[in-house]
Amino acid sequence: MKNFNIIQDFIPLGRRNRPGRVNPMRYITIHETGNTRPGADALAHANFVKNPATQVSWHYTTDCVRTVQHLPENEDAFHAGDGAGKGNRQSIGIEIAVNSDGNFLRTIERTAELVADICKRRNIPIENIRQHFNWSRKNCPENIRAGRPITWDAFIDMVRKHLEPPQETMRFDIFGEMVEIDAFIRNDRTFVSARQLLETMGYDIKWNDSTRTVVVKHKT
Repeated sequence: MKNFNIIQDFIPLGRRNRPGRVNPMRYITIHETGNTRPGADALAHANFVKNPATQVSWHYTTDCVRTVQHLPENEDAFHAGDGAGKGNRQSIGIEIAVNSDGNFLRTIERTAELVADICKRRNIPIENIRQHFNWSRKNCPENIRAGRPITWDAFIDMVRKHLEPPQETMRFDIFGEMVEIDAFIRNDRTFVSARQLLETMGYDIKWNDSTRTVVVKHKT
């Protein structure tokens, strides 16, 4: 997992808010903690879910500087308010801290990056990122639903930008002719499409289905 300043502080095994059933991880559910008190950050919520009297649970809480993981992603939790439905049983729950002494926009940005990482690792499509509201009609995540400071669509756009590899333009001197080709960056390395490069150099590119081979020929 990418370094998101994640602290693993799991709810103890056997607690009633850690049912321990298998979570197929088909969805990600976004919440807000609703607790605006100073100090009600991710660490405070870690203490809350570990309290033996607490009956709810979720997988991550994010604040503006750290993320605390409360449960393994492949275990279910009690966060969506839909009983044995897909929210509780099939989604990874993330609470966004709204403590008044934090930077809420920065917390949202860090959450979007975490969500994108989970989507990549668990092969969860962006369409399966849901609001708590979608499962139980609770007005949550309340601020984002109201567009404070950004809308839900803007949050999804943040996630999408982290899912798409960053791009840049590379310049090539091809037989004395300077051309520009779109490139993408992955793992700090820059790549270009072989097809685009060869076609720019004047070759025809075809696919031979019978031999499952890329055929490169001079243009006639």
